[in-house]
Amino acid sequence: MTSQLRGFRSRARFVPPLLVACAMLPATLPAQQRELDRGVFLVRRGSDILGREEFVLRSGGSAGGIGRYTLRTTAWYPADRPERALTVILEFGPDSQPMTARFEGGNGDQRRVFLALGPRRMTVRRATPQGESAREYPVRGRQHLVSDSVFALHALLPRAGSARHISVDGTRGPVTRIEHLGVDQTPMAGDSRQLTHVRLTSERDTRDLWYDERGRIMKISIPDRGVVVERVLEPED
Repeated sequence: MTSQLRGFRSRARFVPPLLVACAMLPATLPAQQRELDRGVFLVRRGSDILGREEFVLRSGGSAGGIGRYTLRTTAWYPADRPERALTVILEFGPDSQPMTARFEGGNGDQRRVFLALGPRRMTVRRATPQGESAREYPVRGRQHLVSDSVFALHALLPRAGSARHISVDGTRGPVTRIEHLGVDQTPMAGDSRQLTHVRLTSERDTRDLWYDERGRIMKISIPDRGVVVERVLEPED
């Protein structure tokens, strides 16, 4: 499920570790952050439940700030007897743009990746039991952070247009086209619901996202892989 780590091949240069400290998010979040959404996803392929993910989305960033959001999410695989956990702490800036991200994962070979994304460059710091490395890469335009195993990264409804695909391990992917397809009837939890449909299309895959009237992510589908991710509904939902 998890993408393989691989480095960029062009225009990469070494960055001393002190210069990438900005990519590290604090272990605790400011008390003034307001909770906007909290939920649980089940990751399925057909009738098989592959994993479980729990997330919380709060307003504000690690240093406060209007128009910023912080997402913390952890996914476990397999769902019934977890052998590995993947955790991401992601800070969004205005217009749902990723600013910093911290990824931790592994099953016996724990690895950590810290990302800092600016308007012109991205800094990536990787730490494994074998050592640490840090690099800086040029970026242009909008960025969109994705993962093959952690799906609450789509918690904020993205703006229509195009964005560069960035994996949580710091790998740059193809340009993604983001389309808002309006409201449609969507099967979910054995019923049919009116949800806002957003489609992400790239050379890598196509993802369909659905949001409710409150802007909460409810369902994700990756048809090429046969994967469907659905929120576990609470009684008030």
